[in-house]
Amino acid sequence: MSISMSARSSSNAALKTMRALTFTEYAPKGPADYKSVTKYLTDHRKPTLRQGDARSPHPEYLVRTYAASFNPIDKMRIGGDMKQLRPEKEFPAVIGYDVAGVVEEVQTYGSEGSNVELKFKVGDRIVARMHGEDMSRSGGMADYCVLDEDVMAHLPDSINFTDAAGLGLAGQTVLQAFREGGVKQGDRVMITAGAGGVGTLAIQIAKNMFKCSEVIVTCSPGPGEKLCKELGADKCVNYREVDMDNLASDPKAGLEASSLDFCLALTPEAARLIPLLKPTAKVVAVVGVATLEGLEKQRAAKNLPPFNFFMRQVIKFSLWVKCGTERAKIQEACEKYQFGRKFEDVYQFFLLVENGKDMAKLVEATEKKEIRPVVDQVFKMQDAVKAMDRALSGHAHGKVVVDMSD
Repeated sequence: MSISMSARSSSNAALKTMRALTFTEYAPKGPADYKSVTKYLTDHRKPTLRQGDARSPHPEYLVRTYAASFNPIDKMRIGGDMKQLRPEKEFPAVIGYDVAGVVEEVQTYGSEGSNVELKFKVGDRIVARMHGEDMSRSGGMADYCVLDEDVMAHLPDSINFTDAAGLGLAGQTVLQAFREGGVKQGDRVMITAGAGGVGTLAIQIAKNMFKCSEVIVTCSPGPGEKLCKELGADKCVNYREVDMDNLASDPKAGLEASSLDFCLALTPEAARLIPLLKPTAKVVAVVGVATLEGLEKQRAAKNLPPFNFFMRQVIKFSLWVKCGTERAKIQEACEKYQFGRKFEDVYQFFLLVENGKDMAKLVEATEKKEIRPVVDQVFKMQDAVKAMDRALSGHAHGKVVVDMSD
């Protein structure tokens, strides 16, 4: 289908404002202080498409959001952890990246817009993990959002919006981290925080998509352990009872040194996992010790300009201040347990590169019943602040989703 001008639904066309979960400034005391600046608004400015704007090579879509979910990155953003790389353009700023909804308006870019083949049309059900670099755009925890075509995937009627909203960041992070770690059929893998929003999908992706022979997770006893086993975990390590600093030697853990092909660190404890790795294996971390190399790799994958010399030095210093002690622990573990292998050969900090192709793979896997999004709790939009508290409490089993369909 080729469209040369905007097409919009007649309903809601006159609306200029919307409901949104926002933060009014960076939290003065950092991420833990997120509650002090979080505010639910009923009259936030509705986003609009940017006609003729050449900042994106992709067609742009206005989407009526029906469901959205939270991620730990929301807390980091509110706390100002990302302001050096991605400063907010204005406040209040809308929170959220993972969305599911219906296309309401479409727009092509530039003078050749009339020749652009659009993959989506008004009325299509979609799911996406929004781009995170353009801070002039409104976030996903609102009635409307604007999406680039390259992050979107079609959502079949067989998958509801609340389930779909939990797929984006978590599912794509796992897919890409497994590829980065070279995970293959028959591997023995370990995942920390197995009952969390990312962990619940990681277990299923490891078992059913990558065909791993054994999936080991850390989790709490009771409901968390039960959930992990239902999803396919072969072994659950109770992090409350075992000596997490000596996993290979604590009989309660039931693990052996140099026995794992891959570890996915969803908690900041990569140094504890290194003794468990085989001599050629690696741990990929999505939290904890960030590295300049990981940040630069993500920028290259997204076709973003490289950091200049000044920014590289600023990032290096910031990471040294924030992560220097933990990085030293990882380095020490590499030297002690990995026969002197280099830090970068054993440990990799990984950042998601959101894209529609991986989103579509997750949708397909959900349709085939290979994976199922685990939703901890669904809140109505007016209770979005409570939903965020639940999501960021560290106690949710699966994803916390906000339903905006009313």
